[in-house]
Amino acid sequence: MKLFTPFDRALLSVGALALLSLTASAGHADPIVQSEYSLSVFAQGTSAYQHPDSIAVVGNSVFVVYTNNVAPDGSDGKSSTLVKYGMNGTVEGQTSVGGSTDGLKYNSADGMLWATHNEDGNAFMTLLNPNTLAQS
Repeated sequence: MKLFTPFDRALLSVGALALLSLTASAGHADPIVQSEYSLSVFAQGTSAYQHPDSIAVVGNSVFVVYTNNVAPDGSDGKSSTLVKYGMNGTVEGQTSVGGSTDGLKYNSADGMLWATHNEDGNAFMTLLNPNTLAQS
C-alpha cells in the first residue's frame, strides 16, 4: 500500500466522499479501487447539512460546503452550511453561510477562506476566518 501525507489522504478521502455522493444519487455501481489503494468515507452530511459542493484544505483542516438544496440564485432565502473537519473526519465546527455557496477557496495572501454564493444570480462573496469561522 502506498504511503500518503495527511494532506494527500484528506484530498483522497474528500474526493471519495464527493464521488460516492454523486454516484449514489445517480444510481451507479460501487466505485472500483485499484489494489494498492483503499477507499473509505471521510465524512458524511446529516439531516442538518447535505449535498456537498466545494472543498478546501487548510493546514490540518478540511472545509466542506453543503448547499442544502438552496436555490442556485439564493431566492428562497435559505443558507448553505460550512463544516470544518479534522483530518480524521471529526467535525471541529460549522457555520451557516447565506445563499447557495458554490465555491470555496483558501487565499494564503490574506489567510481567509473565500466563499462564493448564488452562481445563478444575486452573486456575492463572504470571507471566513478558518480558525474561528467568523465571517466578514
